[in-house]
Amino acid sequence: MIRIICYTKKNCEPCKIMMRIVSNAVVDANTDISYSIRHNDSFTVEELTKLKVRMYPTTVIEKNGKEIARLEGTFPQSYVADVINKIEK
Repeated sequence: MIRIICYTKKNCEPCKIMMRIVSNAVVDANTDISYSIRHNDSFTVEELTKLKVRMYPTTVIEKNGKEIARLEGTFPQSYVADVINKIEK
C-alpha cells in the first residue's frame, strides 16, 4: 500500500498548492493510497528533525512502510502522478 504524508505549516501558500496537487494526483491514480496532511504545529522541533522535515511543504511517499520518495517544495501534478505511478508498479 502507498502512503503519502504532506508536512505543511499554516499560512503557507506553496503548502496549499502542493496539498491540492497531491490530492488531485491521488484521485487520478485510482489505486489504494493513504493520504494525510500533517501541520508543523503538531510536532516539536525534535520530532521534525527526526522526520527530516527541512522545508515546507515536504511530501513523503512510502510503500509498505518504507520511504520511497521525498519531495521538498512544490512540483507539477504530472510529476507527482509519475512518481506515484512508478511506485505503484
